[in-house]
Amino acid sequence: MRTAYRVLAFAIAAMVAIQAGAIGYAVFAQFNWIEKGGTFDKAAFDTGAPGTGAFMFHALFAGALLLTSLVMLIISFFAKIPHGVRWAVFVLIATIVQIALGVLSHLLA
Repeated sequence: MRTAYRVLAFAIAAMVAIQAGAIGYAVFAQFNWIEKGGTFDKAAFDTGAPGTGAFMFHALFAGALLLTSLVMLIISFFAKIPHGVRWAVFVLIATIVQIALGVLSHLLA
């Protein structure tokens, strides 16, 4: 169980890096698209403008990250790592807050 906990912790760190790379690519691809005369609107998503796939990947990958954080919390109860449950709860809360901020940014913008 300790190994599973450790693997999940490293997997979550890697998943966060992948998400950061995806959103970075999406934003810079959109900036390049706009500099070349493209527009950033709903039609850009429908036509498959550069970076739109990365935006969707970033959003969907958040669900996988949430699921992995939840599995890490469950495993933390059996791993018997000092303060392991506490850190797993912190990771899960941080993941939930990140997803909530992303959703709320669309609702409040």
